[in-house]
Amino acid sequence: MIVKYEVSALWRTPRDRTRLVERIEDAVRRGLAMRSEESDTAVFFRADDVAVPGERCARMFAVFHKHAAPLDAAVTPAWATALRAAGLLDMAGGPARVDFHTHGWRHVNHEPLEMPGPDGKRRKKCEFGPARDPERKRRDLERGMDRLQTLFADSFIPVFTPPWNRCDAEALGDIKELGYAAISRDDGASPAAPAGLDDFPVLVDLHTRREENPDAGMEALLEELAQGLSRPVCGIMLHHQRMNGVAADFVDALLHVLADCKGVQIRGLRAILSR
Repeated sequence: MIVKYEVSALWRTPRDRTRLVERIEDAVRRGLAMRSEESDTAVFFRADDVAVPGERCARMFAVFHKHAAPLDAAVTPAWATALRAAGLLDMAGGPARVDFHTHGWRHVNHEPLEMPGPDGKRRKKCEFGPARDPERKRRDLERGMDRLQTLFADSFIPVFTPPWNRCDAEALGDIKELGYAAISRDDGASPAAPAGLDDFPVLVDLHTRREENPDAGMEALLEELAQGLSRPVCGIMLHHQRMNGVAADFVDALLHVLADCKGVQIRGLRAILSR
């Protein structure tokens, strides 16, 4: 496991709970007022880079159990072992519905970042991009699905979240052919998913924030939340490795507000897929 994690500046200073709830409520009201449809907004929470049932993972699961709110855990298959999966399933037992889906294979970059891409632009990190041999990409996609189906059984859902929220068109075609029902990436990610493969983007990023000023970070986060809730489906991305106590308190407050909000339904990807 070579991914490095750092807690964003936003989560380094505790905030007053009452004022925090008020600000979240304001963002939710603004978002719902912008909706173009009368139906409820479906919200899902996607936790990336899951594999080890450690202390921070347990804290994240506990917050969702407290509110009996569904959680979608994106598991990196090469990091997963039978022992780790058993620990995650044990943590998942409780009031919340926790489902597990595929998050790449090893979460490693294969793109030569020092070279321009086929379009002449700067390359970005990607595990399933144009620099890789097509057969190796497909093999990793297939064995990732097989491993997680074996480890998580009925708690596995056929959804694919690519590392760094990106993959190429070739990989998208393989993902569909291998039996995945949906992909989850950033909003507006390209290329577009092929017909028959649902695309449920994350619109709110809680933990991989880059604002150096905590107040600016909170403003930007709440604006993302408002904009996301104006859409029929709003995905919220978490990273438990970056989730300290302050960040966990925010998720707790957010779930509290959303649970009591008319016009919002907190739903897992399993339920959204079956609509």
